[in-house]
Amino acid sequence: LGDEPNDANFVADGLVAHFTFDETDGRTIPDLSGCGNTGTNSGAAWVSRGVLGSAMQFDGGQHIVFGTFPQVNGASALSFGGWILPSARGYLGVIGKTDDHNETFGIAVNPDLLQIAGNVRRPDGLMILYFNGTLTMNAWQHVMCVYDGRRFCIYKDGELLGEKVEPTVASIPGNAVQATAGDFCLNRRWFFKGKIDYL
Repeated sequence: LGDEPNDANFVADGLVAHFTFDETDGRTIPDLSGCGNTGTNSGAAWVSRGVLGSAMQFDGGQHIVFGTFPQVNGASALSFGGWILPSARGYLGVIGKTDDHNETFGIAVNPDLLQIAGNVRRPDGLMILYFNGTLTMNAWQHVMCVYDGRRFCIYKDGELLGEKVEPTVASIPGNAVQATAGDFCLNRRWFFKGKIDYL
């Protein structure tokens, strides 16, 4: 997760959170960016076969809760994503800083439609993209969303799936919503089923 904010929360290299899931056990998920956005594991299992090293296995009822990612508040640009291996049907949340009334950013997939979807919030509304027929089941793939203040894009394995462009530049509004992995939102229960690595 990387940003380019315009306030005092700015991190020199733009990286505000990074999780490799190589710890093998325990409830604490360290943030290797150095920004202190540590996660708390609520039931996901470490498995040895990740993209590189270990990964997290989600079975449809677990999630990881992070802090509020304060470095994202006021960011003029944001990239977020990771490696996923979806293994079951249903609407599945990968990562999100969102609640039902304040969706800051997020990635979700829908295996029923082989859909990859993402969103990011601007002061003038929510930018949403979704692409049917792009998700691969039971295989690792890299999904990344990129926002530069006007343009919002989704990439899969380095290939652009599509984009949306607004006429004006806008930063991401700040809020105190907690971020999650393995779910789109703390109370929405779009629990991921499969593996996640390298967020």
